[in-house]
Amino acid sequence: MSNINKYNCEYQHRLNEEQQKSIHNECRPKRNPQNVQAWLIGRDVASLAAAVHLITKAKVPAHQVHILDIHHGSTGVIKAPGAQPYFHEECVKDILNVVPSLTDPDKSCWENIKEHEWYTRPINQSHARVIRQDQGETRQRKARMDLIEFILDDEKSFGPKKIGDLFDKTLFESEFWTLWSTTFMLQKWHSASEFHRLLCKYLPEMHTRNSV
Repeated sequence: MSNINKYNCEYQHRLNEEQQKSIHNECRPKRNPQNVQAWLIGRDVASLAAAVHLITKAKVPAHQVHILDIHHGSTGVIKAPGAQPYFHEECVKDILNVVPSLTDPDKSCWENIKEHEWYTRPINQSHARVIRQDQGETRQRKARMDLIEFILDDEKSFGPKKIGDLFDKTLFESEFWTLWSTTFMLQKWHSASEFHRLLCKYLPEMHTRNSV
């Protein structure tokens, strides 16, 4: 059998499987969204996304979507620290653009947030950090080389190691660590793999994170 015929047979086989799955899904009885009680664990972005899709896509009544959380004394969704910068993820923006404003039905929650930031916080002028400028050139160079080597390493090599297991005080006393750790709420005992992922994803945009 030629390669072309073999490819056509495989393609036809996969196409038949997809058609059978589609027929099976159409035959399955659909739930009545009015009878659905959805329970979400954790008041975070994942639960917010699930709730938005349940209400907008699945047409589940909002009062039948329940979010369970152990945090007391606050309402709304908690943007948990330690993994993501505050409202800088595109997926978070997309979700908040779908959520209607509590004060203006013609606006989204995201528009309210941006308006609040515009009037209450100067752009790119965070005053929450104290940065030392007296570090020696040798120490700065060592911290940079350690970071470059760390970024180029394979994440699998870190295993269960913590950030503090792979870096010395040269990094932790640097102005870079002050900015990075306060932006992402990182500590020395956090996962080295988490630190690696954040560096790979956000390092090119670090100059835009100083207003967090």
